[in-house]
Amino acid sequence: MRAEGIETELQVVEGKRANVISVLHGTKGGKSITFNGHIDSVPPFDMKDPFSGRIEGDILHGRGAGDMKSGIIAMAYAMIAIRRTWA
Repeated sequence: MRAEGIETELQVVEGKRANVISVLHGTKGGKSITFNGHIDSVPPFDMKDPFSGRIEGDILHGRGAGDMKSGIIAMAYAMIAIRRTWA
């Protein structure tokens, strides 16, 4: 994000856990948009074969299958794409 000219801060929460906060300031004073997401993983709890990534029918099962890591990168790239249109 910094390499793209987007203001970015690493906010340490605890130990090695941190939040990444990126801000892209507009140029005209119009409305704002907020992208918000998380990349934590759910503990395996009582999942059947949590690390298998098995498919049953058309459903993917396993630890992390429903996390939003791809959503985070989509939001980051949206910010990058917006920033690049200003160049």
